[in-house]
Amino acid sequence: MSDEDAFLTGIASDRADRTRLLVFADWLADQGDPREEFVRTHTRLLDMDGTESEFAGLDKVWNRWVRGRPSSRSRRTRISDRWLDAMCRVCTIADVNQYTLNGPRSLLALTQAKIFGPRDHLDPTPSLRLNLYRGRAGDFGSPFDFVAQTVLTDLREDPFRSREIAAIDSCFPITRGRFWQSWLGHLHQLREAPPLPSPEADYPFLAAQYIDGGDNNHGLVATYVNDYFALTWSMRE
Repeated sequence: MSDEDAFLTGIASDRADRTRLLVFADWLADQGDPREEFVRTHTRLLDMDGTESEFAGLDKVWNRWVRGRPSSRSRRTRISDRWLDAMCRVCTIADVNQYTLNGPRSLLALTQAKIFGPRDHLDPTPSLRLNLYRGRAGDFGSPFDFVAQTVLTDLREDPFRSREIAAIDSCFPITRGRFWQSWLGHLHQLREAPPLPSPEADYPFLAAQYIDGGDNNHGLVATYVNDYFALTWSMRE
């Protein structure tokens, strides 16, 4: 195992350990590796909720490295899948492969995740369907189990039904601040918003991801050491 692989394996085993990331960044700097910038930026963003003055600039730097937005699908990612799986993704390549092998029937029954309020929240735009979920990490075998029981069951068109690995193009990592900005932005549109914990209460953050289900179906998921959160929304004509 190379030194880089050893670092990535350690980071994946304990994403809450910010010190390990900084040691990795120092090691990359010693190697003259420009990816040091990504690791340091990623480490800073882990504890930002999107309200900080420097967030927007750091978020842009992070996304330039990850290049995970749908408009960038044809470009090569500057950070490899191995890095993204270890540091950034909720749903890894292995998760997606397992799901496509088992098919849609591998989805578990929705039993452990709590929906805040009724499934269809009241919104000034009747065509918007919004669901908010929170689950305890200990109630799920893995973060992907939570995704399968919440986001994937809500998406009318499932991005993982394809047996091609390209399905990951519709499932890319986002920063902690981007997740909370999106969630709070939707809450402000609701006439009856369910109570939610503040981001500060859910420290430490581990990873967040956007999932595009097609046909105006969207999902976000964020994982913390003790809690998982998900938001799904869809537009209906």
